[in-house]
Amino acid sequence: MSVLPQLRFLLATAILCLTSVASLASTTVAAEVRDRAVVRLRLDESSGTPTDTATAGKAPDTVTLPAVATSSVSVFVPGGDGRCLLLDPASRQQISIDGKGDASRPDAVTISGFFASLHPLSDADFHGLFAKRNGNNGSPTNYGINFHPASDNFQLYVHDGSAYKVINYSVKAAIGYRRRVHLSAAFDQADAPGADADADMDDIRVRLFVNGAPLAPSKATGGFVEGAVGWITDTSLARCVSETPLTIGSSFTDGEFTRMFCDDICVFAEALSDADAAALFAEAAGAAAAEIKAEQGLPETPAVLPRITQISPHAAEIGRTTRITVNGTQLASARLLSDIPGITATAVEGSNNDVGLYDVTVDPAVTPGRYLVRCVTAGGVSNPAVVSIDRVPTMPDGTFTEAAPAATFPVATAGQINGTEQKRIWFRGAAGQKIVAEVEARRIGSMVDPVLEIRSQSGGPLAIQWQQFELQGDA
Repeated sequence: MSVLPQLRFLLATAILCLTSVASLASTTVAAEVRDRAVVRLRLDESSGTPTDTATAGKAPDTVTLPAVATSSVSVFVPGGDGRCLLLDPASRQQISIDGKGDASRPDAVTISGFFASLHPLSDADFHGLFAKRNGNNGSPTNYGINFHPASDNFQLYVHDGSAYKVINYSVKAAIGYRRRVHLSAAFDQADAPGADADADMDDIRVRLFVNGAPLAPSKATGGFVEGAVGWITDTSLARCVSETPLTIGSSFTDGEFTRMFCDDICVFAEALSDADAAALFAEAAGAAAAEIKAEQGLPETPAVLPRITQISPHAAEIGRTTRITVNGTQLASARLLSDIPGITATAVEGSNNDVGLYDVTVDPAVTPGRYLVRCVTAGGVSNPAVVSIDRVPTMPDGTFTEAAPAATFPVATAGQINGTEQKRIWFRGAAGQKIVAEVEARRIGSMVDPVLEIRSQSGGPLAIQWQQFELQGDA
């Protein structure tokens, strides 16, 4: 595809003629199940360390984020003001919750949250979703989940000091790849039926809920499977407790890291019932529940990522709404996202697979600068594009002509240029007036070599400027 170079001309007092340029939205109404959480991380912070907001715990638990992770507008429940967290194994990013507080559970526990794994099904490494697992060969481990995509092995486990006891599920059925899913994993002390030889409360019942529905295990190590329940026999959950932190995004503090999005992490001091798990999913997903459930039934196919090839204009004015057009591929139903709080984009009618139309609103509190935006679809996240955010109104190329020159400043125009084409922006100046003119091309991703000239109305040269190092190749 041939893409014309893009550029933006800014006039401080005037401008010129130039040559060759180019949360999850959190609700508190009727959130009965989440109100019972003893630890809750909404992950709505735009920066810094997540905060435990649970009111049912003994006290707010200490949470750390050893390596700074990326906060993003929620990919799970779009349309609100909620956010989520992207964890990157390359930076050893994980959330760590104090192991001495509410996360230690000697009799029953449920851990829930939104997750989206970014590991393809061919990945042959183990990755930890969460765990309260000792790094010393896992002894002991209060509870945990890790998964091995290539072997389709998704496992819930404990370790009582003697060995790992594991209930296995299918990766494809539980979490999949690049798929939004709400998981609830429940462990509690009980007496196993049938195959268990005694009537003692010395067994651990294990259940996994996917989008509020129970998922049947495929097998068990150290127990057996009965319907949608896994049983670990002759094991005490109390013997699995330690002061090891609960980590989200790894299996322990220095291993089995996972690249994933996560949101609304809850720990309950109880094993939620089937009805509780269904209600919890409905509370957390809200209006997105049906859409998230539908994704669970889609076949696992290689992701087709959206791609941005052009954006116009590549500027938005602070305190106003700007219509921006994104050209590219695989843009159907794409959302335009920025990591900067205060920059929001709403898709408007007329978008299709090759073109996305968005109304971009910039809050008055946003600091002027150049920021990255990306298109997000069910297939993944696009390459970034640069958008300049400032208080300079930007007009389309061709707005200011000899017959209708710009007269009020500052002002900018944005457009495209091809080859040796020249663009002229006319303005009304006065003798002795100081003019500041600037081309923004290289700094927004263009490869043109701009040359900027200011001429009189008759065409006589007044000033000329070639590329400048301090402007990263712009003039």
